[in-house]
Amino acid sequence: MVNSPNPYYGCYIPGPGLYDMDGDGINDLEIYTATPSSSLATRLLIGTDIVLSSGTSGYIIAFPTIICTWKEDRDYLWPIPADQRVLTGGMLTQNPGWIDSTNF
Repeated sequence: MVNSPNPYYGCYIPGPGLYDMDGDGINDLEIYTATPSSSLATRLLIGTDIVLSSGTSGYIIAFPTIICTWKEDRDYLWPIPADQRVLTGGMLTQNPGWIDSTNF
């Protein structure tokens, strides 16, 4: 899973406040910037508990701290099975960074 350079976005939050997340008319969630104003069980501090795409508003960024990097070209591709290379008589070459038992 790669979260950079394009993060995974969740629902849009217009800003700090109380939110009815299940549509039953009762607030379930508070999103706040400094001090919570309610006693709801679920309260999220912007920038710590939840990261939004535009600071204090925007789309929820899923997994904001996970950044995957590739160390080698080999990490981008799976190896091509040796039997497939044998079937092509060596016309199909192995992906970079991988070796197999064929002599092509």
